[in-house]
This record gives sequence, structure tokens and C-alpha cells, in this order.
Amino acid sequence: MSSPTTTASSSQPVGSPVLSEIMGGLRSSGGLRSSGGCHPGANSALLRSRERSRSKDTDMMLAARRARATVQANKLRESTAGGLGASLAVEEIIPPTAAAETIKPGTPEAVVVTSPEGVTEQAAFDLASLVSSSPQQLEIYEQYVQRPPAESMQSITKVFRIGNGPSSSHTMGPKRAAERFASMWPLGKEGCTHYRVTLYGSLADTGKGHLTDKVILSALGEDHTQVIFCTGDVPAKLDIHVNPLTFEALKANEEVVGEYTAWSIGGGCVIDEHNIDKDATTYNKYPFSQMTQFIQYAEKTGKHLWQIVHDVEPEIFEKVPDDKLTDLTDSRGWLWKVWTTMKKCVQRGLTTTEVEIPGPLHLKRKAQSLKGKKGRSELFMYTLSVSEENASAGEVVTAPTCGSCGVVPGMLYYLQQHEHLSDEDVLKALATAGLVGSVVRANASVSGAEVGCQGEVGVATSMAAAAATFIFGGTPLQCELAAEMAMEGLLGLTCCPVLGLVQVPCIDRNVAGVGRALDCSELALTRSEPNLISFDEICFTMLVTGHDMKREYKETSLGGEAYTWNLDERILAATKH
Repeated sequence: MSSPTTTASSSQPVGSPVLSEIMGGLRSSGGLRSSGGCHPGANSALLRSRERSRSKDTDMMLAARRARATVQANKLRESTAGGLGASLAVEEIIPPTAAAETIKPGTPEAVVVTSPEGVTEQAAFDLASLVSSSPQQLEIYEQYVQRPPAESMQSITKVFRIGNGPSSSHTMGPKRAAERFASMWPLGKEGCTHYRVTLYGSLADTGKGHLTDKVILSALGEDHTQVIFCTGDVPAKLDIHVNPLTFEALKANEEVVGEYTAWSIGGGCVIDEHNIDKDATTYNKYPFSQMTQFIQYAEKTGKHLWQIVHDVEPEIFEKVPDDKLTDLTDSRGWLWKVWTTMKKCVQRGLTTTEVEIPGPLHLKRKAQSLKGKKGRSELFMYTLSVSEENASAGEVVTAPTCGSCGVVPGMLYYLQQHEHLSDEDVLKALATAGLVGSVVRANASVSGAEVGCQGEVGVATSMAAAAATFIFGGTPLQCELAAEMAMEGLLGLTCCPVLGLVQVPCIDRNVAGVGRALDCSELALTRSEPNLISFDEICFTMLVTGHDMKREYKETSLGGEAYTWNLDERILAATKH
């Protein structure tokens, strides 16, 4: 364990069991899902059954997913009243073609599933075998099965935040926290003459490159604010998330008269002791937080995912006058504001006269070099345009973060041109993408400092894949398939920005992500059956994988490409001496 310091770079690791060990134990004991649809590779009999009758097993998989969602729906019935939530009672969530028998209160570990053919199987969540294997495996298993069903599902406006780059967690979040502190402790209050701000964890490691100190100084005043970068392990009292920052209001004699602590947890979201992002209008917005539940409701009602969003948040679809598009205090017309900002960002990147992106890397802009090219080069051009604007601290939309903000607008701008979409059509695709991002935020993380780039570009790729699938006429299930496959191929993606800048490899990763999103969308449209791994499961896998990563690979610039990017130059320089 290293001690906190203001000179050595470090961040607080987040510990968890090794993923391979966890998954191996879960497979040997029956898996995370019921035997009707859980990781068939763990059950040779089930695998043979799949080979004999793919259709029958697919029905059982769907029934098992529905039964698992029923457990969550039971928890919701008494806590949800009125509106959409009232219609999502446990009797309503299970379509009549695949009914599940009543689950006895207090025994969510045993579910009896009845398939359409009348074949009953015991879908057993075998806790006893897990206990005998490893207490750690039981803990991770229970974390998955007993996830909060509703209280984590916020408005999709929390996925799409409008602000300046280059980082949502290191720029947008700290700026919001600083503005909050300034409103609490203005100069002169109780003799306050100046401020001291201390950054910890990843904020301290890469805050310089991410302009964290700059946005704090702009919010509090450069003449009377000191910013301290305290690298090393995050103090235990602050170890809620790897991105804490503390604010102090001081008198002239250095006496502290006011204090405030916040955590920037990714995507521009900030929490504190009052949880400033948890308010009645945006926090408990949706009665579900798992994709399985949304897919089931869509099957039951015949609605698409965007229509569910519209039912819950109709105001974000409202068209507002042009003079209201810049009003970020009102959620009305939010999707119009988001799409307008995204389009302007694409256009700025394609018309700027800047040749280089600001910073010591002197990185050349590349988006304009693709003008006139066709096919995927055009898709890449739009994505590059947004990502380069973000790296230059331009105004962008988190989707779900600044570091990954090029993927979704690049995809939607490209498809609007080639599929001749109206802005209203794009808004529906945005809502679909936003729902995917919200599910991840509720159940995993979009913080590069917590789970690496799989939580940023990985999630953005899932969002774009689902949006494209909707545009191409896909069903809600196919949207889920595309999102799952997109994330599946990016598990373990590290976050190692060179020199702490959101430039290399971040920009090119956005381009790679948008290409993969289109691939996954095309593949999903050829399928009508669930993947063996659900989107909920891949989100959980991403979270555990991120927690297993060494801290060097999670937005600290202490490993990966951030460490090896100039090895050739260093070797060449050494040979000349």
C-alpha cells in the first residue's frame, strides 16, 4: 500500500475475485441462470438438448429470463404506484405463451418454469453448492441475482449530458461539483477568503491532461483557489469511488470554515453526501432496471423500446422553439437538444480550420482528410469529427461519456444521410440508445476509472448497435442482441490515455467502436433467438472484469499504451549516446 502523495501518480484499485474463477465455479454449480437457459456449456445434457431441439430450448431460455424478471417484478409491486409502473405488475410481465408459476415469498432462489410445450424444469439457483465452492463466488452470485430492480434506473437524460470535453468524469463532473461548492460557500461567507481543492485517485493521476484543474479554477476563481493533486491510494474515508475530490473554504489565517466532498462517478454524474444527482424528477424514473424486463414488457405490449421511453418521459420528445434549445435547465425537448448539439459538433469538426488538437502530442486532426470518400469512411469521418472536437474541449454530448462521445452521433449522422431519416426518426433511435446506456449505468458502470474503456467505448458501441438495429427495422430483442454482441467483443478494454490526454488511443477507439456497432447490428438482424448470454449478464461481466483490472489500466496513465507509446523513440535516443 502506498501513501498519498502530491508527486507520485497512482489510484485506488477496486478489488474482486478473478473473473475466470468466478465463472468457472458458477458453471460447475449450475450457472447464473436457471437450467432452462443458463450458460449451456456448463450442462452437457442441456447442450445435447439444444442440438436436438433448438426451438424448444429457446422457448425455455425465454421462460427462464421471464421467471427471473418476475422475481424482480415482485419486489416492485408495492413500491411502484401509478403510471407505467402500475401496469407492470407481476401478472402482466409474463406473456401468456410462457407462464411462470407463483414464486413463494422469500425463496427467490427456486423458480419453476413451464414451457409452452408443458415441459417443466427446475430452474434452481443452487446457493448451497456455491457456498461449498467459495464464499467469494456466493457474494458475486448474490450480487447478480439480487440487484436493485428499480431504484437505480434514472432518466435517460442522465446518459446524454451536454457540456464541454474532454472528459465527463474529469471535466464535466468536477466542474459541477465546484459550482455546487461555490453556491454553498461564496467568498465572504463566515470570513471565507479563498478555496483549497484536493483531487484523489484517477482525478489526481490524469487531471492535468483532462483539464480538471482548469475547470475548477474557472468555476471558483483562479486568483483565490489552490488545486492539489494527491496521488496514491484513496484515503479509506473517501473510498466510495475512485474519483473523490474535497473542497475547503478558508479564512485568511487558513482556518477551515466550510467543507464539501464529492465523487465523480462517470458520465458527468456527481454524488455527495446529499447525492445531488438523486432527485424526485429523474432518479426513480423507470420501474425496471434490467434489459430482460424491458424486453418482456415490449413483447407483452407490442411496443418498441423507444415507445417505453416515450411512455415514461414524453416531455423529452417535445419539440421546443429554437431559442429554447440551449436551455439545459429544462428537460422538455431534451432529445431535440441532444441531437441538435450532436449535429453541430459533427459540422464544427468538419469545418474547423484547426490543424492540430491542442496538447503536447501535436496530434493532427484527421476527420477532414476523409471528405469525399464513400462507404464506411464516411461513417468514420463523422465519428472522428466529434471525437476530435471533444479532445479539443468543444461542446459535446456524453453518450455515455465524453471519451466515447463520437460513436453514437457518428452512427446516427451517417444513417440519417444514407437512410433518409427525419429528425423524429433519429430521436427514436436516440431513445433506444439511451435506454441501453441507462441499463448499464444502473447495473454496472460507465467510469473508465472504475472499469476501464469497456465502460466507455464498450457501452457506446452497445448503444449505437441498438440504435442502428432499430433504424434497420429490428425488434426489441434484436436490439438487445446487437447491444450484447457489441459489448461482448470489447470486454477487458483498458483505459490508458497517453499523457493523460483524451486523444490516444481514445479517438481511434471511437472509430473502431462505431464500425463494430454496425457489424453487430447487421448480425443481430439475421437472428430471432436470444443469445446464450443476455445483455444483463454481459453488463455484469463487464463490471466484474473492470473490478479485476489492475489500477494501471483504469484511467491512471500508468500502464498500457500510456507507458509504451514512445518506447521506439526512447530506444533510438539511447542508441545515439
